[in-house]
Amino acid sequence: MRTMKEGTAILAIALALAACGSDQEARGPRGMRPGVMQAAVGSFVYAVPLALVLQENDADGDRRITRAEFDGAVARIFAEADADRSGQIAALEFQTWARAALGSEEAQPGRLEFDTDLDGIISRAELVKGMADEFARLDKDGNGVLDRSELVMAPGGRPPQRPDGSGLRVNAGS
Repeated sequence: MRTMKEGTAILAIALALAACGSDQEARGPRGMRPGVMQAAVGSFVYAVPLALVLQENDADGDRRITRAEFDGAVARIFAEADADRSGQIAALEFQTWARAALGSEEAQPGRLEFDTDLDGIISRAELVKGMADEFARLDKDGNGVLDRSELVMAPGGRPPQRPDGSGLRVNAGS
């Protein structure tokens, strides 16, 4: 018969092994659990929600969004969001689109960035103007092209920084 100490030790070992399980699906690149590298370096970056939609519209696959590709994306966004084909986007239509395309109806840019007259409807002109403002805001270097480094942010909405305070650039070709 095992002693209480042996039973406790076996239980502790079993719990430790369970905590170290080999659930590969929950591991990220290079076999690391999500967040491990982030905690190790003390900061993280995230994609601007609109980047999810924009990357779908990278027509030439160069991982950069030109103004022409962006304008095409805006036209597709309007067509997709205007579910009832009324020529305008109602608040509920925008929420539904944002949930599907941006991952959350709370993602930014939100409906109020586009519904400038606050009538609960986003016209094509309001969407085009709002998206042009978003492009200008994201295009940090003003070259008319959004590269990957312009589509990521650090906490608080700041571009990612290196420890020395200089801006972190993400290679557009990677």
